[in-house]
Amino acid sequence: MTGLRPPRLRSTLRRPRLAGSGAAMSAAGLRCPPSLRRSRSTSWGAVAIELVLVAPAVVFLLLLGVAGGRLSGAQALVDDAAVSGARAASLAAGPAEAPGAAQAMVTTALQQSGADCINFNAETDVTVDTTHFQPGGTVTVTVTCDFANSGLGLPINNQVTESSTAPIDPYRSVGT
Repeated sequence: MTGLRPPRLRSTLRRPRLAGSGAAMSAAGLRCPPSLRRSRSTSWGAVAIELVLVAPAVVFLLLLGVAGGRLSGAQALVDDAAVSGARAASLAAGPAEAPGAAQAMVTTALQQSGADCINFNAETDVTVDTTHFQPGGTVTVTVTCDFANSGLGLPINNQVTESSTAPIDPYRSVGT
């Protein structure tokens, strides 16, 4: 059947031969030129040394990112507790009852949210400013929480302080 093909087509179907006289490919035809070859003796262990030097820095940066995320979460939880405390203080009957209402609400909010405050004491860590406690005035609650980055192996303890101010209804009667 090969005799029926035109001569031009038959020559294009043949495999091109590599340099050399045989049909088999020679190993010399597959080698890279010496200028492109890398010497194995100069790069032995270079990757291992780079890994040993870079890996601790990468792990430290990852842990620092996790610690930053935990701090951001702690700030959100403490801010939420301060907002709840300010709202509870603004609904209190008078300026004498506002600190107790705020402290109780902040303690409840922090416990329900699962905030990991170290040695939290509502008496000392929650301050209530009732100087403007009058109809149409405001009440400000400040919450301080010592937050530990436990489990990360980083010696970082952060103190998170958040404040919130709530308005007092201008059409209410305020006790003394």
